[in-house]
Amino acid sequence: MLIDEIITLLGDTKSSLTEALLKTKILLHQIDHKELTEWVNRELNGYPEEGVGLPEYRILHTRVLANVSNPALRYQAHPIPLGHLRPDQREQLERSKTYDSLPVIEELSNPKSGEIQRPLPMELNGLLSKGLGNGYKVEQAWCEINVPEMRGILVQVRSRLLDFLLELKGSLGDANTEAEVKQQAAKVDATSMFNNAVFGANTTIVLGHHVNQNVHNATVQGDFGKLSTALRGLGLPEDEIVSLKAAVDADTASGDKPSLEGETGRWYKKLLARAAKGGLQIGVDIVKAEVRKKLGGFLGLPDG
Repeated sequence: MLIDEIITLLGDTKSSLTEALLKTKILLHQIDHKELTEWVNRELNGYPEEGVGLPEYRILHTRVLANVSNPALRYQAHPIPLGHLRPDQREQLERSKTYDSLPVIEELSNPKSGEIQRPLPMELNGLLSKGLGNGYKVEQAWCEINVPEMRGILVQVRSRLLDFLLELKGSLGDANTEAEVKQQAAKVDATSMFNNAVFGANTTIVLGHHVNQNVHNATVQGDFGKLSTALRGLGLPEDEIVSLKAAVDADTASGDKPSLEGETGRWYKKLLARAAKGGLQIGVDIVKAEVRKKLGGFLGLPDG
């Protein structure tokens, strides 16, 4: 069955994500939800820079580097301070919007591609130089994205689509033929399933002939099985899942409810530190946003 083929593709990180998305387009047409293919098309072809909201997982953390010099010394690829800039100016430099198609992102995510750079216009050199001392001036500046951050986009697309298809699969019962799948799918709210899985909780999106839909995602409060499945889908290694379970058990054994204040919270802080040092296949932004959200849902936090 087609849905099983797609789930198998998504469950194998070495398989083609592009193939999985193309087959998803076919499936959505089969179940009469072709309006949901807009997200699939945007991921395959790239996002327009105007008129369409960019998913949060495509906004990556960047650091600003520059070649700087004074009459006596010169430094290359040196981090420069941004504290003198306005918040909106820092936002534009420290967060990079990624509009590229998934095939391009896959190529950029190749470990051999090195760091990914976004050149900054020369007109900014004077402004950036104001944060330097000892007569240093910026010669050339650019924003740099770590490869694991870029790879995190692929993880997000794979994980979110897999969440949707697994839930849809569970709702199809014993349907095997295309006609049976279509008949069973008509009995469930596939649109809400899709939006919950792909766009997350409490998000206003534009999909399907520009209709605004508010998405409210169910939490997984207290269900460690669902939490661990979600974290694996994000690309979290098994040793971290085991460590988190030990932390949750330790909080419970002490008579406390697992929280960000106890052993569970200490696990999360260590995870952030590991991501910051490049010790994970996912970047710091993914940990801060997606892991934090799913952990918050498990803990029952308001914004989980």
